[in-house]
Amino acid sequence: MHAVMPFFDSATVSLVRNQAFDAEQTGVPSAEVQQIMTKLGLFKLFVPEQLGGQMIPLPDAIRLIEEAAYIDGSFGWLTSIGAGGGYFSAYYEPAVAGRLFGPAEAVVAGSGHPTGTARRVENGYQVTGRWRYCSGSAYATLFTASCRITDDAGQLTNTVRAFTFRPEQVTILPDWNAFGLKATNSHSIDVVDAFVPHELVFDLSRPPIVDAGPIFSYPFLPFAKASFAAVCIGIGRHFLDEATQLAQQYRTSWEGARPERFHYVREQMGQQKNRFERRITSFYEALDESWSLTVAGHAVSDALSQKVGDLAREATVTVLTGAQQLFPHLGMAVVDESTAINRAWRDVHTASQHTLLKAYPVSR
Repeated sequence: MHAVMPFFDSATVSLVRNQAFDAEQTGVPSAEVQQIMTKLGLFKLFVPEQLGGQMIPLPDAIRLIEEAAYIDGSFGWLTSIGAGGGYFSAYYEPAVAGRLFGPAEAVVAGSGHPTGTARRVENGYQVTGRWRYCSGSAYATLFTASCRITDDAGQLTNTVRAFTFRPEQVTILPDWNAFGLKATNSHSIDVVDAFVPHELVFDLSRPPIVDAGPIFSYPFLPFAKASFAAVCIGIGRHFLDEATQLAQQYRTSWEGARPERFHYVREQMGQQKNRFERRITSFYEALDESWSLTVAGHAVSDALSQKVGDLAREATVTVLTGAQQLFPHLGMAVVDESTAINRAWRDVHTASQHTLLKAYPVSR
């Protein structure tokens, strides 16, 4: 169903997939895979070129993330999260950004949920907090996390800022125990009374300090939703490919026991693939349209931003429900956790749990 896209060569695909089982056991990609991610600049897709970044067009980056997730779910998720962290580079003064993001191995882990507090002190803030689901925490060179600011009386305000921490200021709590995306080391981090100078504090609700390209004029929410949906799409493609191969592998035994089984499963796979491709095409068409407007210097309307986000979510739902429809008919082979198809099944269920990929009716 899916030919390998041009960004990753066959050697990289083989290496990542061959190591995927071991990565699940250790909870982190091997040093070799980490080196490849650094060499390919996967964490610098949205970092300005003067800092060694690629700053590739958003639709290309989203398709690259999909391709990475097609290779392996954890690999794709870490690509998405690491690349997204590079987006923050334009929110620092250039000299500071160069220090943080200039090294080839620079990569961010952290959280946008404001579960920390920050108290104003001379030249900066004292920060305390705990943040969950910080993917890539095992190899991050810096951490960012959001906090609510306290007033002079020590009471929490509604003001939220993002803070940057050095690894030595952070304690990693190894609590990631999900049944999917096991190799993403998405652990919690703990920070206790750490000093953060003003130069390492930024506000994502304001324009970036450095005008580094059209990506920083693009609305953040559809950007984030598209990134996470791309992971689910890539994993879903992998699941369908593995399902097709499995059905062919067991065709003779299935037809020998129940002649109608293989043809039923093949028909179901065809239907799911068609639904899947229609949703994905609509998603990418909206993404491409919104990006073309941005590059031309036009604002993306709220309606189009909403459309991109909605189609990202709908593509994710289609991937998830398609896998759920097929899974019961694929036999006992799919319940073996050491297999690629089982890993893809677990990964897509985990990735699709992200809150940005959910929508709920408004109560009346």
